[in-house]
Amino acid sequence: MGAKGPSPFLAVFLCVCSVCAELKISVISPVTATLGSDAFLECTFIVDKFPVDLKYLAIFWSFNGKELLRFVHGLKVLEPRASINETEIENGDASLLMSSVTVHDEGVYKCSVIYSPTKRQEFVTLTPQARPEIFIPQREAIIGKEALLRCCALGFYPVEIDIAWLRDGQILPGTSTSKPQQYANGTFRINSTVALLPAYSDAHLIFSCRVQHASLPGPLQEDIQLLLEEEKNTWIVIMAFSASLLVAVILVALVVCFLFRRQLSRKRTLDDISGPQTWMENEVVEVTCKGHNYPRDIRMEWQKVHKGQVMEISAQDHSGHQLTEPLLDPARYRFQTSRTDQCCSLATITSTLSITPLLQEDNGAVFRCVISMIDGSQREEKEFKDFTLCVRPKLQMKITTPEGWVRGTNMALTAANFYPRDLPIKWMAWDEELSHRTVPKAEADGTFSLTSTCTLNLRQVHDCCPVKVTVGTFSLTLQRENESTRWRQTERKDSDPDIDISYADSLQDMQAPSK
Repeated sequence: MGAKGPSPFLAVFLCVCSVCAELKISVISPVTATLGSDAFLECTFIVDKFPVDLKYLAIFWSFNGKELLRFVHGLKVLEPRASINETEIENGDASLLMSSVTVHDEGVYKCSVIYSPTKRQEFVTLTPQARPEIFIPQREAIIGKEALLRCCALGFYPVEIDIAWLRDGQILPGTSTSKPQQYANGTFRINSTVALLPAYSDAHLIFSCRVQHASLPGPLQEDIQLLLEEEKNTWIVIMAFSASLLVAVILVALVVCFLFRRQLSRKRTLDDISGPQTWMENEVVEVTCKGHNYPRDIRMEWQKVHKGQVMEISAQDHSGHQLTEPLLDPARYRFQTSRTDQCCSLATITSTLSITPLLQEDNGAVFRCVISMIDGSQREEKEFKDFTLCVRPKLQMKITTPEGWVRGTNMALTAANFYPRDLPIKWMAWDEELSHRTVPKAEADGTFSLTSTCTLNLRQVHDCCPVKVTVGTFSLTLQRENESTRWRQTERKDSDPDIDISYADSLQDMQAPSK
């Protein structure tokens, strides 16, 4: 979709068709937006007389040389996530709404307004942001032995960030910071480490990891207290000698427990991974892996296999403590491990992986649960792959009544950006199935779109006949308002999708909006 701007022929036409009009345009820039949220890019204009005469008005929005939408005798959207409030245009509001902002939306947007014969344009800078999360994997240290503290800042954008270690509010010298690494969604992660020699005096001090970033109103800080231990000394030997008096009693219990544990270990099982068979994009799903009769010192790991590439999500021990830091986006992949203790140091281990799936990154993926001893031995695994990843369609209905109902009413339903491809459409009026024509097409992002058109005859229109359209597993009902060319949605349930109803002037306008 190349942005060539308003053509000179259009400008000449508007100039010829109108008298000279004063035009002033204003914007608010820069604009910041959190990743995944909607960004509102304000662009308003003032003319010498309101309301604006739409016959002489043209509006264009473009980004990085590509046109997003235009308003010239009607709205044409070229980018599905871009929208404009048509009802406010005649009041001088040409503001743009960009939905589901990503890092690729960062840059300068151009708002161009023509009110014949005057043309004005302004620029708005959009800066996406994502707040960092702090993760400190280790808090244990031995007195008198050098320890390495590590702080991870995860999932932030833009890349510029300041991270520091403090002891009782004072910055620790010798901090080392790694190069930022980028996740698939464009956000970053970074590590900061500091070496110290713990002493007894550190037991009651507060160690802090402080992060400063453009997305934060102030510094983000996580405080910890070191869990200090002493090296083993001779007093441990003395206590062990005293405890030997109890060995005779304990030995009998250990033998019994050992025999019983060996019996249960032979019945060690790892259940198949359980989870829903149908997933919706951007909606959290959970899959659960459960193992029975495992020792407590185990390692639970989740992996994602996609297009032949094995990616470790993270690993935890039997109590849910992190053994490795997250390698995939922690905002979309999280898991928690718990245990139910049995006798003889055996337990049932349950691990639940929460996923917020995306079509391009998770469709066709295999999620693997791996359980092993803490040293990696006695490895067992299960895979979860028999699921269908779906994307809900965005619905729009265009209605036209050519020649004052003499030829009936034409309806065009557009279902945009859905997955998978099969999406049955059915039209009904007075319990009669109506003939319709459906035109599907594949989109560049792997989703599909289709337009289904149907014509109501004169009797169905004049009887205010309700029209029921079934789209896949849900349906919507439309009914004409009395003595009006307007239709409204009725019998709507909370689970039904919203539909945008618009009205076209002619049959040529019944086509689906362009991408």
